[in-house]
Amino acid sequence: MRHSHISLLIDMGFTALAIADRVGHESIDITYRYAHLFPTRQAEMADKLNMERKGA
Repeated sequence: MRHSHISLLIDMGFTALAIADRVGHESIDITYRYAHLFPTRQAEMADKLNMERKGA
Protein backbone atom coordinates (compact mmCIF):
# COMPACT_ATOMS: atom_id res chain seq x y z
CA MET A 1 0.00 0.00 0.00
CA ARG A 2 2.80 2.41 0.82
CA HIS A 3 4.42 1.98 -2.59
CA SER A 4 1.06 2.45 -4.31
CA HIS A 5 0.39 5.58 -2.29
CA ILE A 6 3.74 7.11 -3.19
CA SER A 7 3.40 6.04 -6.83
CA LEU A 8 0.01 7.73 -7.04
CA LEU A 9 1.34 10.94 -5.49
CA ILE A 10 4.20 11.00 -8.01
CA ASP A 11 1.74 10.42 -10.85
CA MET A 12 -0.39 13.28 -9.54
CA GLY A 13 2.62 15.58 -9.90
CA PHE A 14 3.63 16.18 -6.31
CA THR A 15 7.27 16.94 -5.62
CA ALA A 16 9.58 14.48 -3.93
CA LEU A 17 9.91 16.91 -1.02
CA ALA A 18 6.15 17.13 -0.53
CA ILE A 19 5.83 13.35 -0.72
CA ALA A 20 8.67 12.81 1.75
CA ASP A 21 6.98 15.16 4.18
CA ARG A 22 3.60 13.44 3.80
CA VAL A 23 4.84 9.88 4.28
CA GLY A 24 7.35 10.75 6.99
CA HIS A 25 10.63 9.99 5.28
CA GLU A 26 13.50 11.24 7.43
CA SER A 27 15.47 12.07 4.29
CA ILE A 28 14.53 12.96 0.72
CA ASP A 29 16.99 10.23 -0.31
CA ILE A 30 14.47 7.65 0.87
CA THR A 31 11.85 9.17 -1.43
CA TYR A 32 14.27 9.03 -4.34
CA ARG A 33 14.24 5.25 -4.06
CA TYR A 34 11.12 5.73 -6.16
CA ALA A 35 13.13 7.65 -8.76
CA HIS A 36 12.23 5.11 -11.44
CA LEU A 37 8.74 6.62 -11.33
CA PHE A 38 9.92 10.20 -11.87
CA PRO A 39 11.46 10.06 -15.41
CA THR A 40 8.20 10.90 -17.15
CA ARG A 41 7.93 13.94 -14.92
CA GLN A 42 11.34 15.10 -16.15
CA ALA A 43 10.22 14.79 -19.76
CA GLU A 44 7.00 16.67 -19.01
CA MET A 45 8.94 19.49 -17.35
CA ALA A 46 11.31 19.72 -20.32
CA ASP A 47 8.35 19.85 -22.73
CA LYS A 48 6.70 22.62 -20.75
CA LEU A 49 9.94 24.60 -20.62
CA ASN A 50 10.33 24.24 -24.38
CA MET A 51 6.77 25.46 -24.92
CA GLU A 52 7.45 28.45 -22.67
CA ARG A 53 10.66 29.24 -24.53
CA LYS A 54 8.81 29.12 -27.88
CA GLY A 55 6.14 31.46 -26.50
CA ALA A 56 3.29 29.03 -26.84
